[in-house]
Amino acid sequence: MFELLQNLLAAAFPGKPADEAHDAALEEVTAASERLHRDLDTCFQAIQDQISDLRR
Repeated sequence: MFELLQNLLAAAFPGKPADEAHDAALEEVTAASERLHRDLDTCFQAIQDQISDLRR
């Protein structure tokens, strides 16, 4: 299984050693996670604002 993951990383980031590919993949996942978290916060804030407006 580990070898499969190494091969996938190598295919996703050609020309980079497995360790560098892993680091690059980790950075991509972290950035995507941060964007998702920010977008969800924005959505929940908008929902909360709409609920507050309905109560007024």
